Amino acid sequence: MIHERGPGSALITIAIVSQNQLLRLGLQAVIAPHAHIRLIGEASNALEAVSIVSQEKPHLLIVELEPGMDILGLIREVKASLSTIRIIALHGIEDSRAGMEALSSGVDGMVVT
Repeated sequence: MIHERGPGSALITIAIVSQNQLLRLGLQAVIAPHAHIRLIGEASNALEAVSIVSQEKPHLLIVELEPGMDILGLIREVKASLSTIRIIALHGIEDSRAGMEALSSGVDGMVVT
């Protein structure tokens, strides 16, 4: 569901998942100037992310593939509970296997950082 803002415009909602606060702040800065996009939640771990997604139902979830965080489990759980959500993974080039696993888990797109 896209939240309506007025005639001819729709609001896109986004949530971010990353342990890296600097990355979250950078994405906030990129999103903030766009009136048709709203950041509705941030999570530093998979548990927080599940809570945000279930409560807020964002259109887009941006996740950073990070060691020590069950992002693949998160992706599967989110896709199972909210089939309309789109997920973009941010992924470092040093681990191509994690990127391939994310794609097979249901990620809709990937940005290699």
